[in-house]
Amino acid sequence: MILEFNESIYSKISQITGLNFKAQIKGCGIELQKIYVIRDLETDIEKYLLIADNELIYFKNTSDFIEQFSIFIKASIASLENEFETIQNFNGHKNPNSDFENYDRIGHNKYKQSKLLDKINTFRK
Repeated sequence: MILEFNESIYSKISQITGLNFKAQIKGCGIELQKIYVIRDLETDIEKYLLIADNELIYFKNTSDFIEQFSIFIKASIASLENEFETIQNFNGHKNPNSDFENYDRIGHNKYKQSKLLDKINTFRK
């Protein structure tokens, strides 16, 4: 299953952080679902909440985004590796075509996410 790229959420992230990584995130299997601004009414401090792949990613500024999003991408890549291992170790494959499609999707997403991680890491100061 190929997820649609959420251009509006990516644009907001890029606007907030000043980072550009559209080519790397597009088609990598990560779904950007929502982004929120959270304001502590007592201290008036703002932070952001990004929901991606049903995971919550909180960040206050660009360097915080880089750190938190890197952690998220690494976890996503590990999840893809675990899914690959599970498919490989499953005895009694029911549909070789389905396995091939899963291997292809996992390989593609892992490659794209690795490139995304590399790009995010270039933003570290």
